[in-house]
Amino acid sequence: MTGIAPHLARLTRMTWSDICQLRPIPRRHSRPSQLRQSRSLLFALCIIACAGALLLYVVAGYHGAFLNMNYVGAQLPDELWMSLTVLGDTRLAIALLLFYVYRHPQILPAALLAALPVTLIVQFFKRGMPVPRPASIFEPEQYHHMGVVLKMGSFPSGHSATLGLLAGFICLVSTSNTPRFLALGVLIMAALSRVMVGVHWPIDVLVGSSVGVLAALWSYRHAVRHRLCQHPLSQWAGMALVFYAAISLFANDCAYPDVHSVIMLLSGAALSCYFVQLSGLSMKDLKLRLASQTP
Repeated sequence: MTGIAPHLARLTRMTWSDICQLRPIPRRHSRPSQLRQSRSLLFALCIIACAGALLLYVVAGYHGAFLNMNYVGAQLPDELWMSLTVLGDTRLAIALLLFYVYRHPQILPAALLAALPVTLIVQFFKRGMPVPRPASIFEPEQYHHMGVVLKMGSFPSGHSATLGLLAGFICLVSTSNTPRFLALGVLIMAALSRVMVGVHWPIDVLVGSSVGVLAALWSYRHAVRHRLCQHPLSQWAGMALVFYAAISLFANDCAYPDVHSVIMLLSGAALSCYFVQLSGLSMKDLKLRLASQTP
């Protein structure tokens, strides 16, 4: 109790001005050392994805390659594809930002800024020109399906757009190739999972991923250039949305309840990682503290 008393006394002496200066993320906007390289890589990925979608449409039509890919995916465990596909859930993607947002504050305003164009583009096509999903074209015995049966609104894939946005941010702030290529690898596998679970055509995920990556490039550039989200209150407002997304995931209300434990694990890990960084504890400090407590 004696160690806590000075901190409590300090809290009671805080003024409103002092409280307003408390920040959930640092007030800094650094420029990653390999930003130009990351941008080139992401642009190349978008060009390849769009070219692949166009080539697939010309050669095999809009529904091309779905049955073949879906059949191959059925040879692997359903839990694998469901675990990958939930990464494109909006709330989980927002929660995963907690792994990066403290060290790279630019991600918070960039994510909030990107949400508008991505949502408008995806919903414009889904609602303006609703394209039938595989469940509307094929009989249940013709393909492998997991989760909720969806009939319309196939183009583009909203999950893939969210994945492209998340992978784009990770690539932009990464300073080495390992996390950059790992993020892109997860993006590709998770986007393909939308075909494997039977809710999207391959063209949907190619275009959706490109939309997300391009939105990440655009929003991150403006977030850094205009130094957005500098005021503590704006930071707390943005982080409140992130905390809500992460905490709400513990309720079992997702489309793939069989992998809800994976969702809770990722959300819990992201929250823990953020609060460890917020407390200023490095792994070295943590080891020293544990060693000092050992009798």
